[in-house]
Amino acid sequence: MSKLSIVRVGETPEQALARCDGLIAFNKAAHNSSELECPVCGRIYKKRRYKKFCGTPMVFCTAKGDDNCKDAYWNLVTEVRLRGSKC
Repeated sequence: MSKLSIVRVGETPEQALARCDGLIAFNKAAHNSSELECPVCGRIYKKRRYKKFCGTPMVFCTAKGDDNCKDAYWNLVTEVRLRGSKC
């Protein structure tokens, strides 16, 4: 389980997801060597390559380890979707 908190003070999970989605779209469209802002932690990093091995564009600063931004984002997406379902 990720320890990163994507939702900022005074922000709902839905607002945090919308904010992250905007940054993800910008990061996907950016060229190599561009300086990008991570949608989860806000860290500035340089885009090293257009695609990774799986064909997923580089949009998060970290995708490995226990505390990574990619997993924190997808955990939030799952939480928001489960809360919105009528099951």
